[in-house]
Amino acid sequence: MRDFQCSCENAKLQEDCLSDYCTWDANSSSCSNKPCSSFGENDCENVLAQLNCVWSYLNDACEAFTKCSDYSFKSGDGIYCYSLNGCQLDVTSIDNKEGGVKCMERTSKIAFSVASCDKVEYGVCRWLVTSDGKQCIDNKSTSTCDILTITSCSDYKDAEYCNRCACYWDEFCKPLTCSMLTKEECNYFYSFDSKQVT
Repeated sequence: MRDFQCSCENAKLQEDCLSDYCTWDANSSSCSNKPCSSFGENDCENVLAQLNCVWSYLNDACEAFTKCSDYSFKSGDGIYCYSLNGCQLDVTSIDNKEGGVKCMERTSKIAFSVASCDKVEYGVCRWLVTSDGKQCIDNKSTSTCDILTITSCSDYKDAEYCNRCACYWDEFCKPLTCSMLTKEECNYFYSFDSKQVT
C-alpha cells in the first residue's frame, strides 16, 4: 500500500486523492476518507492511522475506532486489545466470573504492555511486559502469572519459556534474526522486550 502523511481531506486535486483510501466528489471537488466499513480485514489492519479504522474481531468487520475503553473481549481473547489503535489489555478489568476483559489506553511504548502481571490469568500472560520492562510468565507449578526480569533472550533458561516472538531455542535461548525466517514467516517480529519490531 502507498503511504501518505496527510488525511484525505487535505488533498485538493483529484490526482492527490488516493483511491485506495479516499473518495473524490466531483461535484464539490473535495476528497474524503472512505468509510471504514469499505475495508476488508487485511486492508483494515493496514489502513493508515489518519483513517481511524480498526478491525472488530467481535463483529468481524472494519469499524471506526472510538476509544480503547469501548472495546471488550472474552478473557482468552484479550490479546486483541493490542491490535487496536494505542490500546492495551486492562488487567484490572479481568472478570473471571463473567469471563471478560476490557481494553484501555496504552500506558507504555511496549507492544504488549500491561500495568501488572499478578492480575493476568494463568495461561494467557506469556510475552506481556510491564511498563518497567518486567515480563509476565505463566508458572506451571503454581498456576499463576509471575514476573521475570529479562534483559536478553539468554535470560530465558527453559525452552518452554523462550520467547518465540523474539527468540528461538537451540541448547539455550538465542535472539531471532531475519535470515532464520522462511519466506512465509518473513513478515516481522518483536524484540524480547516488545519495544521494537524487525
